[in-house]
Amino acid sequence: MNPMFKTTGPLDFDQDQSIYVERPELQDILREVHRPYVQNYVALLGSRQTGKTTLLYRLYRELKREGEPVAFLDLSAYRVNSVAQNYAHAALKIREELLETLITPGKLRAVASAVDGPVRFREFMLDLARHCRGTRIVILLDEVGSFISNMGFFETLRSISSSSVHDSEHAFKKYLFVFSGAVDLHELTTGHTSPLANVCRPLYLTDFCLAGTERLVRNLERVRPVDPGVPQYVQHHAGGHPYLTQRICALIEAICHRERSSLKRITTGEVDRASDRMYEGDENLRYVTLQLRKYPQAAYLLRQMMIDNQSVPFSIIDPRVARLFVIGALRRDRSVEAVDGVERERSWCAVRNRIYERAFRQYFEAMPVGAVVPLSSSSVPADEPAPDASAYRSPARAMNVLPLPPAVDPRNYLDFGLHISPRSGRRGSFPIAVDSCKGTGSGQMALDIGSPALRAIVKRMEKGQVHYDDLHTLGTILWQALFSSPETEQWYQACQAEAGNHRGIRFKLNIEAPDLMDLPWEYLYDPESQTFPALSPRTPITRYTDPRQQEPPPLAFDSPLRILLVSAEPADQDPIDVEAELAQIIQAMDYLQHVGKVEIEVLDHATVRSLQAMSRRPFHVLHYIGHGAYDDRARTGMLVLEDEEGEPHPVSATQLHYMLRDTTIRLTVLNACMTAHGATGRSIAGQLMRAGLSATLAMQFAISEHSATIFAGEFYRTLADGWPVDAAVAEGRKAVMFATDLNVMDWGIPVLFMRTRDGVLFRRQT
Repeated sequence: MNPMFKTTGPLDFDQDQSIYVERPELQDILREVHRPYVQNYVALLGSRQTGKTTLLYRLYRELKREGEPVAFLDLSAYRVNSVAQNYAHAALKIREELLETLITPGKLRAVASAVDGPVRFREFMLDLARHCRGTRIVILLDEVGSFISNMGFFETLRSISSSSVHDSEHAFKKYLFVFSGAVDLHELTTGHTSPLANVCRPLYLTDFCLAGTERLVRNLERVRPVDPGVPQYVQHHAGGHPYLTQRICALIEAICHRERSSLKRITTGEVDRASDRMYEGDENLRYVTLQLRKYPQAAYLLRQMMIDNQSVPFSIIDPRVARLFVIGALRRDRSVEAVDGVERERSWCAVRNRIYERAFRQYFEAMPVGAVVPLSSSSVPADEPAPDASAYRSPARAMNVLPLPPAVDPRNYLDFGLHISPRSGRRGSFPIAVDSCKGTGSGQMALDIGSPALRAIVKRMEKGQVHYDDLHTLGTILWQALFSSPETEQWYQACQAEAGNHRGIRFKLNIEAPDLMDLPWEYLYDPESQTFPALSPRTPITRYTDPRQQEPPPLAFDSPLRILLVSAEPADQDPIDVEAELAQIIQAMDYLQHVGKVEIEVLDHATVRSLQAMSRRPFHVLHYIGHGAYDDRARTGMLVLEDEEGEPHPVSATQLHYMLRDTTIRLTVLNACMTAHGATGRSIAGQLMRAGLSATLAMQFAISEHSATIFAGEFYRTLADGWPVDAAVAEGRKAVMFATDLNVMDWGIPVLFMRTRDGVLFRRQT
C-alpha cells in the first residue's frame, strides 16, 4: 500500500500537492521580503510537527521563482563540535546558494573559505551583500535549536541588523533572516539577555481552518465514499492541527484497507476509531506531555484550567502561558464582554484541541503526588505578603518543590553617593564628596568641559548622530574624571569588595555644578571591567536630588496600582506614534490588570484643565507621551499640552510643580525630549522632585518612538515585579540596547531623578 498521507518529514510542494494546505503565513513573510526596507527579522514560531519546515520550503521555492536571492540552511545538518566550523559551514552554504546572484562569483570563494569565527563571518556577509545583485537577500534558517549551544552565532546575526545603520556597513540592510523553531527560538527571541530579543517579529504558525481540513479529508474519497459531516468532525477533534489531521486521515486510510470487504463508507465512527488508536501510542502526544514534565509550573497552570476549571487570561508576557503556547498545548480564545456598557474583546487560554485535552487529562490523572508545581511564594516582592497557599494548592495534590533562588540579587544594594559641587578656583577642578557604605571622604574631580573631543561628542548626541565609538569614548572620559581623585577610587573599590558577588552598588550622582548637569552621565564606561554600569540592574545610575530635603516614604496603598497615561498631540508639532506606546504599555500590564494589581486610565489630547481634574484623583504614576521643550531665555523646561482648539499650550516646570505637589502621584515618566535638560531646579524633572515626588524619569535627548516603546514595556514589567525603580530603569535600558545596538545612544537617553534611598516607591497596605 502506498499511503496518501504523510505524517513524518516536510511536504514537497510538487509531489504532495494533494495534501498540501497553503498557509497564510507565507504571504506575511513575502510581504516582509517585498518591503522597501527591512524593519525586523522574522521568527517563525510553532510547536513541533506543525509544518514550519514545509512552509520554509514553499517560501524558498516561491522566492526562487521570483528571482530573489535566497539561501536555505538546515542548521541541524551543519552542527559540528567546533564553533569555528559552525561559521565556516554556514558561510560556504550561503555562498553556494547565492552563487548565481553574485556579480563576480569567484571573488568571494577565498573569503568564505577563510571564515573561522564571528569577525570573518561578518566580513564575508558584508562583502556578499555588496556583490549581490538583488536589493534583498533572504536567509532561511531552520532548526535553530541545533545551534543553541553557539549563542555567539545569533549574536553575530544581531550585530548585522544593528550595524546596518552605519554608512560603511549600509549593505547589511539587504539581509532578511527568517528563523524557524519552537521552544528554543522562543527563548532566543524573548529573554532579557537573549541575542535575538527585539530584532525579530514573531510570527506564530496557525492551524488549518475548516477548508484546510476538508482538502485533506477529500483525499479519502479515493478509497471510500465520505459522509458529509466527516470533515467537520475531524476539525472538531484535531482543531486544524497539521500533524493530527494528517494522522487521523492516515489511520482512517489504514482502516479502509484493512477492512476493505466490510467497510462501505467513511463515517464519524471511523474518526473516533482513528482517534482511539492515537492514544495507544503516538509520538506527537508523547512529545507534548514530555514537555509538560520539563516545565512543571506551566503544567500546573494547565492543570488549573482543566481540572479546577480556572479561567486564565491569554498573555504571552506570562512565561507559563508563553511556554504552553509554544509547545502547542494552548490556543488563544477570544470573547467579547460588556464592561460599563462598552464592549471589549478579551483573550483567554484554551486547550488547543480535543485530542490534546484528552491526552492531558490522562497525563494529570496518572501524575504522582507532588509532581505538579505551582508558583512559589518566593517570587512575591518583599513588601507584599505571601498569598494564601490554598490559592495555589490542588484539591488532590500538594506542592513540595521550590525554584532555586537567584545567584545574585541585584535589588540588595550598597550606596555609592557622589556629591559634585560647583568648580573651585582652578580651571576644570570640581570639589567632590563621597558618601559610601564604607565611609565618607572628599577630593577633587578634574574634567575639562571645554575639551574639543567632549564637546564634539555631545554636539553629535544632540543631533542623534553619534559615531561608532562615541559612547565608549564619552563614557571613558566621564569615568576617568569621576575617579580622578585617588580617594574616590579607593572608596569605590572598598564598596566593590563589600558587595562581592551577591550585592549591587547604586550610583547616586548629586550634581550641583551647573557646568556638569547637562552632561550625559548615564553613559559612564568602566574601562577596567569594559562595561557600562547603567546597563546592569546591579549598578544602576541615578541623579539623586535634594538629599537634605526630607525623604518621601513609600506610598502606602491598597491594590491596584493606578497609572494615568497622558498624551498630547497639538497641531503644528512633529507627529509621534502615541498609539503604539500606549498599546505597548497596556499590553505589558494586561495580566496585572486582569488580576487586579494594576489599573490604567488614558487621558488623550490632554489640556491643562483635563490634566488638573485627573490629577485630583488617586493616581500613583503619571506617564506623559508628547513633546517637551526648553526655554533658554527663561531657563526652564516645559511640556507641550493642547488648548481647547488643539493648538500647543506650553506648561512650565514651575506650573507642573504646583499642579502635582499635593497629589498622590509618586512617579512621573516623561517620554518627551528635553525634559531632563537644564539646571536641576529649572528642569521639569528637578521641579517635580521639589514638588514632593519620589522619582521622575525624563529624557535628556530626543529618543526614537521604537526605543521609547520598548523601554516603557520592559520598565513597567520590571516595576510591577516589585523591583526598585532604578533597577527597573536598568532593565529598560537593556531591552533598548538589545533592540538597537550597544553603540546606538537610545539606551542611555532616559535619566532617573530619585529622592528615595532604596528606590522603593510604593508599599501595599494589605
